[in-house]
Amino acid sequence: MARDSSIFLAYREAGQPLRFYQPDPSSEEHFHFYAFADGLNLDLPMKAVASPPHFTYHFNGLISEPSEAAQIRLLEEAISKLKSGAGEKVVISRLKLSLNPPQAIEVLHNLDQLYPQATVYLFSHPGAGTWLGASPEQLLKVEAGQVSTASLAGTRLWEERQTFTEKEFEEQAIVSEAINQKLAQFGLQALHLSERQIKQAGNLAHLFTEITGQLAPGQDPKRLAALLHPTPAVGGFPQDWALNFIKQKELYPRRYYTGYFGWTHQAKAEARFWVNLRCAQYLSPNTLGIYVGGGITAQSDAQAEWEETENKAQTILKALN
Repeated sequence: MARDSSIFLAYREAGQPLRFYQPDPSSEEHFHFYAFADGLNLDLPMKAVASPPHFTYHFNGLISEPSEAAQIRLLEEAISKLKSGAGEKVVISRLKLSLNPPQAIEVLHNLDQLYPQATVYLFSHPGAGTWLGASPEQLLKVEAGQVSTASLAGTRLWEERQTFTEKEFEEQAIVSEAINQKLAQFGLQALHLSERQIKQAGNLAHLFTEITGQLAPGQDPKRLAALLHPTPAVGGFPQDWALNFIKQKELYPRRYYTGYFGWTHQAKAEARFWVNLRCAQYLSPNTLGIYVGGGITAQSDAQAEWEETENKAQTILKALN
C-alpha cells in the first residue's frame, strides 16, 4: 500500500526511543493534532515505520513578531483588568522569530538529546504546517480506566526553583481547582490530588500537581480531553472571559500553540495527550516562529513576565545551536 509522503511524524515520550510514523488507514492508533481555538483539528490513523520516511516541509504563512514595547503594553493592560476584578488569570503569549534555523530533522534530534523528560515531536502536514516541540505538560492519560492529568503552572529558572512567590502559588491553585471541577463534571470517580511538587523542564522549574481518577466504562477519552482543554494553564480563569481577552487582544494568532497533540487507541479506549508547549513552527524555509507565554494574575509584573517568556524561548533556541 502506498503511503502519503506529504505527512511526516516523529515522536517520543520520556524513556522511549524516537519513532517515525506515516498514515495507515488500517491502524487502530490515531495521532491527534488540535489547534488552540479555531483551526484544522487532525485525527490521523498512523503506524510506526522501520526507517524515517521522506520529509516534506509545509508552510502556512508568515506572522509578524510583536515588539517588546507592544507586548509590555498588552501585559500591563491584562494586569490592569485583573486588578479591577475582571478575572483571576489570563495567559498572554507571543511569537519570537529565529532566522535561518537549522533543518527540522537536526532540531528534532537536538530536542531529543536535550530534553529526555519531555515529549518530543516533529509533525508536518499540508493543512497544519511544520511544527516541532518538547512539551513538559501532559493534558490527559487514560489507561485501563485510570485517568491521570496534571496542573502545571508557575515558572522559575531551575537554579531559582526555591524562589516561587504567592503569585505563582495562586496561579497554580487556579489551574488545579478548574481541572478538578471539570473532571467531577465529567463524572470521574475517586478523584485524588497529589501534594504540590516542583517539576524540572529543561532549564525551567514549574509547580506541579498530579490529579487522578477513575473513568466509567464507555466514556470517551477524546471527549474528556476536549472538556479539559484549554485549562487555565494555557487560557485563564474564568475561561470565557480569559479566552475572549486572548482572542481580542493577543498580537498574533496562536494556531496550534497551546493546543494539544497525542494518541488514542480505538480498541483499548486508551489515550495520551500533551499540551503543545515549548514549540515552534517553520513559517518559511528560513524563518522559525517560537511560541512562548505565561500566566498573568493581578500580582504580575509586566517586565518580569516578558523576561519569563525570554527564558522559555531558550528551550527551542538551545536546540538551534
